[in-house]
Amino acid sequence: MNRLIVWVAGGTLVVAAAGLMIANAQQSSAPVFIAGDRPVTAEQVREKLQSDGWSNVVVSRNGRYIEVTGSLNGEASKMAVDSQTGRLQVDDDDDDD
Repeated sequence: MNRLIVWVAGGTLVVAAAGLMIANAQQSSAPVFIAGDRPVTAEQVREKLQSDGWSNVVVSRNGRYIEVTGSLNGEASKMAVDSQTGRLQVDDDDDDD
């Protein structure tokens, strides 16, 4: 009976560890914009873009994301940065409608 409890507890730990590894891998799949995986401010995002050569930077908030528009090398672009992690928002929308 004791061996059964040990095997069940061990199996539970293995499953929990695998679940945490999968969750962590999915979360960190977005590219890092500001290193540290910690909350960032709109001002930090603006400073980072300007130091990277962006101009006409406009920053706005949309819930948890900091949305940015601006131009780099004469080309207009936009992106969204997760304010909780400093990572870029991954755009999984393949729908062209």
